[in-house]
Amino acid sequence: MTNEEYPYDMMQVVLVTRDGKRLEIEARVGALLFVDVERDDCCVSCDAQAWDKVPGMRRRAVRSLMDALHETVPLLTDR
Repeated sequence: MTNEEYPYDMMQVVLVTRDGKRLEIEARVGALLFVDVERDDCCVSCDAQAWDKVPGMRRRAVRSLMDALHETVPLLTDR
């Protein structure tokens, strides 16, 4: 993935459940895919991979998520 393919350098998504569990997904274009799971302010799982080493299906899933967020967030801010 290059900057020509996407108009942003980094995308970060943080999801929080009602019981306080946090899931952070961060994708840095051409560099790193980082997934961090926290519970009660303590990291319970952490996974980081160089973008070139991410399996093809996972890379496509992340790209789809990034595309969907890139298209949706402006719609939410207009409201």
